Amino acid sequence: MNKAEWIEEFKKINGRDPRPSEFREALNRQEFSLDDSGADQPLPAVGEDESQLSRKEKRRLEKAARGKNRHNGINALILSMLSLLFTLSPILIVLNPRVILNAGSVSSDDNTGSFVAALFFFGVLLLLLSLLFAIMSLFESPRQMAIIAFVFSLINAFYVYTVVNFTQFSAMDFQKVVSIFQNIFR
Repeated sequence: MNKAEWIEEFKKINGRDPRPSEFREALNRQEFSLDDSGADQPLPAVGEDESQLSRKEKRRLEKAARGKNRHNGINALILSMLSLLFTLSPILIVLNPRVILNAGSVSSDDNTGSFVAALFFFGVLLLLLSLLFAIMSLFESPRQMAIIAFVFSLINAFYVYTVVNFTQFSAMDFQKVVSIFQNIFR
């Protein structure tokens, strides 16, 4: 059966034109084929005759048209984990015994400090990107990974805030901690 024959049969049975959703369902069930013999009648468009569709059917059609992204929020989750890695790496570098024992020379301190600052601020940049991606992902479904990424990013943001406050207000205390560690590892 071709498209035109199916539409005529549908009109005889139901007394009306088929809705776009009914047309697509019949086409998916292969009740008719699209061939050149029915080319004189246009295909019903997705948005055609939407006044007859219920709100539930409209939402279902819109959802089907958008498709479902099962991996929503994975980008934000990966970015938040990478940002945590980069913002934690300065602490792991600074607390490394070899770095602490070599803390006497000015050049090694400057190099280590520059490297640590670059890693930390790259982590902060990744943190901002992960927060942005997580917030954007919260508006799409499924939201589970987006919520996890958002919470993970907020925890990392709190950690970054704590580190920035510590370095801003406790620089002298940090030097005391380094000298204590140097005495322990020697």
